[in-house]
Amino acid sequence: MKTRLEKTSIKTKVFFTTSILALTLAILILSLVYLLLPPHYQRQKEENAAKLVDNICRDVNNKSFQTIKNRLDKVSSSNVMYISLMSPDSKLLYEKNEFLIHMNKYEEVNFDLDKITTFEKIRVADREGEHTLRITTIFYPMKDTADAIRGLSPMIIIIVILLSFLGSYIYSEFITSPLLKIIDMEQYQIAKRKKFIGAISHELKTPITIISGQLEGMIYNIGKFKDRDLYLKKCYDTTQDLKLLVYQMMELSKKEILDATLNRSYICLADIIESVSEKHRFLYEEKSINFSLNMKSKGYIYAYKDSVVTVMNNLISNAIKYTPEGYSVIIVLEEQKRKFQEPKIIFTIENTGVSLSKKELKNVFEPLYRVESSRNRDTGGSGLGLFFVGQILSTQGFSYEMFSRENSIVFRIEFNS
Repeated sequence: MKTRLEKTSIKTKVFFTTSILALTLAILILSLVYLLLPPHYQRQKEENAAKLVDNICRDVNNKSFQTIKNRLDKVSSSNVMYISLMSPDSKLLYEKNEFLIHMNKYEEVNFDLDKITTFEKIRVADREGEHTLRITTIFYPMKDTADAIRGLSPMIIIIVILLSFLGSYIYSEFITSPLLKIIDMEQYQIAKRKKFIGAISHELKTPITIISGQLEGMIYNIGKFKDRDLYLKKCYDTTQDLKLLVYQMMELSKKEILDATLNRSYICLADIIESVSEKHRFLYEEKSINFSLNMKSKGYIYAYKDSVVTVMNNLISNAIKYTPEGYSVIIVLEEQKRKFQEPKIIFTIENTGVSLSKKELKNVFEPLYRVESSRNRDTGGSGLGLFFVGQILSTQGFSYEMFSRENSIVFRIEFNS
């Protein structure tokens, strides 16, 4: 049972928990109404009746008999009650039974109704002695109402169950959907981090093994390793590769720590692209690459400048590196206007003379993935460049895509302006 509960989705758990709580609360409220309403109703009616009698006595005391009669007629006509006035010698001077009149008019007389009778002594201005005023106020008991509530309980419970399920479903959808997205993102990041650590471990193992083997051969003067100058240089080259890999790992760790607290500002994307392109001028001129900049917009965006510079450095250097001699690298920056929304700044970089398969395009953002089957760093780099780009753009909320055309590769980014 415990295992089954653990496997249940968060949305289902929230739905059933909320339903049970709502149903329990509804039944509790219904039970309290059934138990507490009758005594509360009776107490309230008794208090109101006592106030009414007190007001009547004050109003008619020391008035003439005709005035008293007129006022009692008026009171009894607006209240269901029995009123009588007795002389000091117990002679009935006035009687008004509005209760019986009311019952005879509309329904059968029911003497099981709750009654409150009060006897008060009053004086009549034009008569001698103290007269007795009897007032019986009548109210319907709550027993019938309580029985009606009990009779309706099954229907009420069914309605409550349906409303509880409906409310719980809506609540679970609105509350858990954002939560599930956060959890899914966390799980995705954890899985990605594990994959990255596994790939890094493999990448570190290879140069360490190479250096260790070459040094051991030189120590024992084995075969070709007797040429120490050659293999010392090879060891040095391998340590440089290792140094680069460790540096990139440190950069990635630093970015993961700082990304949550980056200070963003409005920056001119066009200026950054032109500056980075100028730094790579030697590379594309050396390969006789036709490098084209088409800045249709200044492209002011709200972002962390250093991260955007890193992205542009990676994308432009990659485009130049993988473009064959004599082909083109085309960069376009333009503004895309949208109705009722802020415009977007669209950046595209296209390098011609190359193409990637769907499988390669799917994997290029994975850490340490290199297109070359030989995984040679001289032509394929460390395999962390596009991984960095993807991490930075995702962290800052910019959408991106990479796709192939017939004889070119295009990288496209949508920046929020």
